[in-house]
Amino acid sequence: MTKEHKKPHLTFYPMAERHNLVKRSDFGVVPDRPASVQALLDCIPSIHAGKTFRQAIDAIVAARTNGRPVLLGMGAHVIKCGLAPLLIRLIEAKIVTGIALNGAGSIHDFELAAFGETSEDVGKELARGRFGFVEETGAWMGRAIHQGAASGHGLGHSLYEAMNASRELFPYRHESLLWQCGKHGIPCTVHVAIGTDFIHLHPAVDGASLGAASFRDFEIVCDQVGDLEGGVYWNLGSAVVLPEVFLKAVSRAHNLGRHLQGLTTISTTVTLMAVITADTIDDSRVPRMSSTQTTAMMPRVLQLIRTSPNVLVSDPIGGHSAHRHRCPSTVFRYDDQPSATTAAATANSRIRSQPMIHATNSPKVA
Repeated sequence: MTKEHKKPHLTFYPMAERHNLVKRSDFGVVPDRPASVQALLDCIPSIHAGKTFRQAIDAIVAARTNGRPVLLGMGAHVIKCGLAPLLIRLIEAKIVTGIALNGAGSIHDFELAAFGETSEDVGKELARGRFGFVEETGAWMGRAIHQGAASGHGLGHSLYEAMNASRELFPYRHESLLWQCGKHGIPCTVHVAIGTDFIHLHPAVDGASLGAASFRDFEIVCDQVGDLEGGVYWNLGSAVVLPEVFLKAVSRAHNLGRHLQGLTTISTTVTLMAVITADTIDDSRVPRMSSTQTTAMMPRVLQLIRTSPNVLVSDPIGGHSAHRHRCPSTVFRYDDQPSATTAAATANSRIRSQPMIHATNSPKVA
């Protein structure tokens, strides 16, 4: 007979007592009228990093020009490093059509919406038995997830509903990716690995609700990936969870007979930043990325990308030695061919199973 598990009495403390390493006052600012980047682009060589920089821009612009989706899968550091205000521009400009977060990303976003601060000092609090034991975050998120799951909602939508219900509790919700996605009617899903997020320590967080809500979000992402033909999947700073979610979603799409020809995957590490303006501009104001690209209605897509080298390892089929590409961002062209190269979807991770994502130096854009 299984012995009933008795939960220990844990001690929590108020958010006001926690020393946070990140404050909203430290975040980047989006200028009203960004300066031209034509001079910067003219200085970038059209080899290696400079080439993939242009390929990334071409792919995103082509996808949105043709009405195809751009799905962004991102790790938590993108938020805690202060880039949410710039990503919100991508949402407002209708460049990004969906965002997938890991659990930590949702926590940073939620805390910033509520308190304007996030990211505790782990080294300081761990030995004191206080790391992860702030009261409000676990209690509020736990209630939101439980209520959302009971209504059949995904985790991301559940947190949006909590923010949307109380401007008083979430005075900075306008700076939240979760809230902005909900406001603009695009999915923001959250993909949780049980035990990896500190809110899992809180008794208000129910494992069944957490699993049901995150599983619903997985189903939503699967539907999004199944419609990515001619679109873009952009992995930004997630090394484990979201590449694995994406891989399974691609496999599901094939199992259902979906076609993913023309899908481009872009993998970049933190830090990326892009400033997008929602207005369209004339040819004289738009950097031309290729002679064949129509730019009359092209948005100003990426003002600046800064990423780290060594962002992928790709393994040719057949057991040949891997070749490490040294470039700030890596662009893949999905070609649906069984003989294509299997490539990692993110920094330093290897994906060795079909469906294949084919690395190419100069992917054509639809």
